[in-house]
Amino acid sequence: MPDIVLNADGVSSGNVSLFERLALTGLSASSRLLEPTHFKGYGRIAAVLRQAAPNRHVVLKLNEDSQLRFPFGDAYWSRLIAPGVIYEPEMLALFHLIRDEDYSFVDCGANFGYWSVLVTGADLGRHPAIAIEASGRNMAELRANAACNQNRFEVLHAAVAEIDGGFVTLGGPTHEGLAIVEAATAGPNAETAPRMSLDGVLSRSPLLQSSPRLALKLDVEGVEQAALRGAAQMLARDTLLIYEEQGSDRTHANTFFVAGELGLSVFVHDNGVFHETRDPVAEVAAMKRNPRRGYNVVATKSPSWLNTLRRAEPRARKAA
Repeated sequence: MPDIVLNADGVSSGNVSLFERLALTGLSASSRLLEPTHFKGYGRIAAVLRQAAPNRHVVLKLNEDSQLRFPFGDAYWSRLIAPGVIYEPEMLALFHLIRDEDYSFVDCGANFGYWSVLVTGADLGRHPAIAIEASGRNMAELRANAACNQNRFEVLHAAVAEIDGGFVTLGGPTHEGLAIVEAATAGPNAETAPRMSLDGVLSRSPLLQSSPRLALKLDVEGVEQAALRGAAQMLARDTLLIYEEQGSDRTHANTFFVAGELGLSVFVHDNGVFHETRDPVAEVAAMKRNPRRGYNVVATKSPSWLNTLRRAEPRARKAA
């Protein structure tokens, strides 16, 4: 069946039944209602409403030249059907801040490709991008999103790790939460994925080798430190790292590693402004107000990226 196309204001077009429109209205209203709770319970609602069109996809127009395609009633991406719901606002703020910089984007743990779609679009500067995803099932959606957006970013099926070669096993209850698991304990829906280090990606990519600067987003469900150990060459370049801290992790292990072992300067987003931390672990801990969500943190040791972020900080504070 043809996809259901939704404009940014939530208005649908094409062949959409009354039952499907009611389900879309329910998905949108539930998203707005549950946003303050970080969408607690939304998955159960989406599972029921998905039955209105279990074999259809939604194409959500994000802006004039960018769109995101996902299955009808997807419990993760359907949240964006609601006008005004902004996905990872700190990421959006960062990419607006660096819009006019010359860089290529490495979208690691890309899922369906949301950020690759936007960063390669006009609003965020049309930057070249490689979207890396471990799950084969997610790769099908990622490739479809590349096609929906003129194939303007590359896609790569790989699970990033410390070393190249071999395979890993993936498991988890949701497509956005798939993680590397032990093969012996994997469930019936487990997948395998080729293993590749980020330095391996760099060595195989003419695009990344020729790029003056890189922005690396790392959202890999608990293997961030292993991935970074396999990225020595990439981090030695002019690279801006964006990594995730889980709100439920009270040890703040990724920041301990990034600041302590790698020696990167860490920036956090608070009250609409990115600022450089004096005590990275303490300030990341203070940022975590909701254990249900992940928090994106920025880090680098590149002089040029440090200059960009530090130059922007006083301007952002004044605007705020």
